[in-house]
Amino acid sequence: MKQAVIKKIFDTLIYISFILVLVFACRQKVSVNIDEVYSYGLANHYGSKSIQIEDGFKYVPSEEVYYNYVTVFDEHRFDYINVWNNQVQDVHPPLYYCILHTICSLRPRTFSMWYGFFINIGFAIGVLLVIRKIVDLYTKGYFVKSLISLSFIAMTGIYNAVMFIRMYVMAMFFVTLFIYWVFKFIKDKDNFREVSQYIILLLISVGGILTHYYCMVFFGLFTFVYAICLLSGKRIRDALFFCVTMAVSVLLSLIIFPGMYSHFFLSGRGTESFEHFAYNEKFVAQLSVVANLINKHIFGGLFPILIFIALLGLIVALVKKKIEIKAGTDLIVTVVPSLMYFVLISRIAPYGTDRYYFPIYGVLFVIFILSVSRAIKVLTKGTAFKVILAAILVVVSVNGWLVNEWSYSEKYTEDAIKFAREHSDLDCVFLYERRTRTHPAFFEVKNYNSVTFANCRKEIPDISTMRPDGDFVFIVPNTERQEEILDLAYKDGYICEYVGTSGYSNTFWCQKQKKEY
Repeated sequence: MKQAVIKKIFDTLIYISFILVLVFACRQKVSVNIDEVYSYGLANHYGSKSIQIEDGFKYVPSEEVYYNYVTVFDEHRFDYINVWNNQVQDVHPPLYYCILHTICSLRPRTFSMWYGFFINIGFAIGVLLVIRKIVDLYTKGYFVKSLISLSFIAMTGIYNAVMFIRMYVMAMFFVTLFIYWVFKFIKDKDNFREVSQYIILLLISVGGILTHYYCMVFFGLFTFVYAICLLSGKRIRDALFFCVTMAVSVLLSLIIFPGMYSHFFLSGRGTESFEHFAYNEKFVAQLSVVANLINKHIFGGLFPILIFIALLGLIVALVKKKIEIKAGTDLIVTVVPSLMYFVLISRIAPYGTDRYYFPIYGVLFVIFILSVSRAIKVLTKGTAFKVILAAILVVVSVNGWLVNEWSYSEKYTEDAIKFAREHSDLDCVFLYERRTRTHPAFFEVKNYNSVTFANCRKEIPDISTMRPDGDFVFIVPNTERQEEILDLAYKDGYICEYVGTSGYSNTFWCQKQKKEY
């Protein structure tokens, strides 16, 4: 009884520790990028999916134009029809945005990154819970289960995903839960005869599809591989039931959100994906970049070494102990679809970025743990097994924190934001080439006394009618046209001092020079 209490206390401490580190990671975030502003805008903005900017209008306070986009107005609280309509115009399914809109509706006309963090933290805890459930399917050893749990909460990949205020942690949860449910099928064939098990599998799949379409990509690849495994074992009935369930999940998702069809076949992002699938000259480069990022996030940058050690150990065990090594169905149906997903997404994705692979991070972690554990068990057992497994996971975790870059903290914007806070009395003139590229400057611009926007995509406007007579802040596109635009201020007798960047734009402090007589 005492031992059971101690285990419960330790389990509670694991979850508390995870929450504390998640909160710590979120607090390191300085600003938001273009897609994160879109998260709030698509969840809350009424009437259109895009920010509404009136060129030449002086916004006072400067945050007004952004808050009109990212916050909920009182009359549109819990307006899910609007969320639905925004997503039809956009390229993503609506489930994540409905949840974010619900949270924002509780505090209308306010903005906080924590509204998005709450969603990510909640689903990250869910991923840990599911991973512990998966471990329970394969071992009853409390030490190993705790070790794997600690290894997961030390995995930098989960914190990179949580810091990014988008739907990817939620997608990770559904994909990991999907794997757990299928593992239950693999471990107990009786589940194939339970209608309730298929219903739950259906609901998990629909939840994933309505969170992100890449979940559907993984589910489809998984179903293809798993069906082959079932058919190879002459389990035709089981393969048919499983495939029908997954097909119904797609059909049900389409019925719930008909906008899926236009997203796939009519939207720019959908047609772009098909074009990239046919030909993508950046495919190899994107594959390499993402492989390097995943290696750092999950394997601490040590994946080649770990594979070498695992294979060497298995070969030695095979030669010396004459052990017959068989790949289990569970390992096949996670490794093969994951590799297929990795290659396919690298082929069709518009950018070589880790975010598109966040949904399978939980799966990759499980593959890693199962593979390493099995390899070590071939070589040794008992205390030696625990020590070796612990040593490997500690090295991977520590090295992961050493090599991780924390790109989603947006720390590169610190200088611009700090300047804005220290010079909040200044007026700001913001020239942009695309309205959406004003998003990353949100946390900077909102501090100034006012902001006046102007589109300079086709021709550079006259800023003399927008700027004050004294010093002002000039935000210009980070392009080859920057010097040409700054000449507008130089000709009017200003000296422009660079103070920072928001990615798409650079910020300059333009100081009026006194005439000498």
